[in-house]
Amino acid sequence: METLYTENTFGQQKFLNQPLIKSTNELIATKIMGWFREEGHNKAWFSNTGISIAVAYSEDNDNYQGLPFHYDWSWLMKVIERIESMHDRQGLQFKTEIKSNIAIIKTKNFFVGQERKDFSKIEMVYECVRHFIEII
Repeated sequence: METLYTENTFGQQKFLNQPLIKSTNELIATKIMGWFREEGHNKAWFSNTGISIAVAYSEDNDNYQGLPFHYDWSWLMKVIERIESMHDRQGLQFKTEIKSNIAIIKTKNFFVGQERKDFSKIEMVYECVRHFIEII
């Protein structure tokens, strides 16, 4: 399994695996958030609100660094809230637990957990979400 972060030869600095983060963020956008792209609007992600189609996230700014799920708590928490509104194949609602060094997504019949002392809390939660997407 690919990892989001790799350490340098001295084990002191983490480097982001940018291609994996880009693809994970796009999977979060499509599989969890329900966002999509519209032809001719390649710098925006859209969502269907049920009443209209709205811009969910725009890439049209000078300092765009990709979808923000891996570095912005407010966006990652929207993902967690969306996961908590989802149900497993047996109809059970997913629950999440986030503690100092543990992140869990579960139902009675399903479990994904991440415990990493070498990750920051946001890195750990993001990694747990990534594993969740791989399983669902």
